Amino acid sequence: MRIVLFAHENSGVKALQELKRNERDIVRTYTHPPNMDTHEKIWYESVTKECKKYNVPVVEKISLTEQDEKEIQHLAPDIILSIGWRRLIPKTIFQIPRFGSVNIHGGLLPKYRGFSPINWAIINGETEIGITAHYIVEDVDAGDIILQRKLSVNVDETAYDVYKKILSQVPDVVTNTLSLIEKHRVKPKKQNHTKGFICTRRFPDDGKIDWSQDRTKVYNLVRALSDPFPNAYCFYNEKKIYIKKAKLTNEDFRGMQGRICSIRDDGVIVTCGNDHTKNQSVLITEIAIEDKIFKPRDYFKKLWLQLT
Repeated sequence: MRIVLFAHENSGVKALQELKRNERDIVRTYTHPPNMDTHEKIWYESVTKECKKYNVPVVEKISLTEQDEKEIQHLAPDIILSIGWRRLIPKTIFQIPRFGSVNIHGGLLPKYRGFSPINWAIINGETEIGITAHYIVEDVDAGDIILQRKLSVNVDETAYDVYKKILSQVPDVVTNTLSLIEKHRVKPKKQNHTKGFICTRRFPDDGKIDWSQDRTKVYNLVRALSDPFPNAYCFYNEKKIYIKKAKLTNEDFRGMQGRICSIRDDGVIVTCGNDHTKNQSVLITEIAIEDKIFKPRDYFKKLWLQLT
């Protein structure tokens, strides 16, 4: 089976490694250049570097052109496999392979189509997420499902914790997807889009904390934007403060939104929300200012400070 691979970041590297472990014929890999998104901190592994290790032909592209279409036609792939690729693959390309084109998406489709499915799922307090292999169609992440793996999300897990869980499933999903297709055993499942939705792209400025929200929503935002993702943040005295780690506590604090009301060895308690009939406290345990990490107690010296 001749494979054209569209791959990026760690999931793309994992897929490539699994394909080579099974001696699959990757005739070309397309990946994105590392400087594609100037706002992004590069923390993931390089698909280009991994391709060179295996002597797999690799091309770095932001998006595809008519020339790429001609070259892929010439390569005559049996299948196109996409994982971590951040652009829509045109119909003129995804219709080329005789076995079709498949995308592996880090979300439990039909929910969380589109960008940043893990981060959005944690922001929304989901207790279950997954990884989905589906056929590529013109709409984003909308094709028939080939297989899915469901994973639980614990309340104390960060986006990176969940990301690593999903990453661990990539080899199994890649191998089983290709096996089902080769053996003509795919039982495609149509997505019910009335029960799903598309998520928009996230940027670092989207992480500003709204202290008027319920404490659970504030906490979920912090863990959804944990390292290595751009952290949630707020301001104090016009200084930008990144909230790197936080916890929900059983201690019952209620008060004005964004108010520091207790300073302790393990962090500072901040009250959230407008509902003063229940516990609204979040314990902030680690912050950063201008890339320097602080224990909150060492930075905030006085009670009743107001974060915005």
